[in-house]
Amino acid sequence: MCPQTESAPQNGSTGLNTLDKERDLYLHKWNMQPRQTLTSHINRLLVMVSKYHKLYQLVKEIYGIAYSLHSRLLRQCHATLSNTTFTSMQLFINPVVLN
Repeated sequence: MCPQTESAPQNGSTGLNTLDKERDLYLHKWNMQPRQTLTSHINRLLVMVSKYHKLYQLVKEIYGIAYSLHSRLLRQCHATLSNTTFTSMQLFINPVVLN
């Protein structure tokens, strides 16, 4: 009996031997791929989490600086308005101050 080859199917077969090898190769790749895919997805997620964490820290720092500047500006405006209002009231009550 002659061994079957991929290129020459015997006895009128439709190349089942070739299809079996292709199927086995496909199943082997499929069995190996999920682990590689899962690992690559986990690695990508870790990289994304790291980048988003750095971005979050940067935004948090910028927000802190903006909040600090905003607070200072509000205090300064409040102090300026308080002084202006006080001076205006003094001028209104005692117009002699203008001289």
